[in-house]
Amino acid sequence: MQTNEIQELLLDTIPAWHYWFARPFKRMLNDGVSLDMYYCIQSMRRSGRTMTMTELANFARMPKQQMSKLVDKLVEGGFAERLSDPDDRRVIRLRATEKADEYVASFLEKDAAEFRAFFDQLEGEERETFCTALRTIHDTFEAKRKRMIEQGKLPDCPPQTKKEGHCR
Repeated sequence: MQTNEIQELLLDTIPAWHYWFARPFKRMLNDGVSLDMYYCIQSMRRSGRTMTMTELANFARMPKQQMSKLVDKLVEGGFAERLSDPDDRRVIRLRATEKADEYVASFLEKDAAEFRAFFDQLEGEERETFCTALRTIHDTFEAKRKRMIEQGKLPDCPPQTKKEGHCR
């Protein structure tokens, strides 16, 4: 497959993706949580450890100044907490709170129902084809993420494990 074809497919897919997934996702967020805040909450939760501001900024591909403002909002909202690093008092580490865990669980259970409406419209074979394609995209991004970690371009923050490798 030629790069031009990949670009055309991607550019042709983005509007539909935006319509069916990105826009509804933004509408579903509540409690003053922005899309960037949600991504940071998920990054902290998935890391399985505390993260520094620099690690989180690198992971989110965001300037540290912008990340500082975002983290302030997360802390003020009770979704994150700042912790002193016991080995180096100058370093501030971040951790998602129980409120963040509850927010994500509630979001996935109640609010993400709008996504289910899209999947309910698909026939069984269409749903399986979509799931396979999405899994391929996910795995491609995951392989790229691992290479970037090996190259020192991203912190080692493992994604949440898949449940039995199947879309639900």
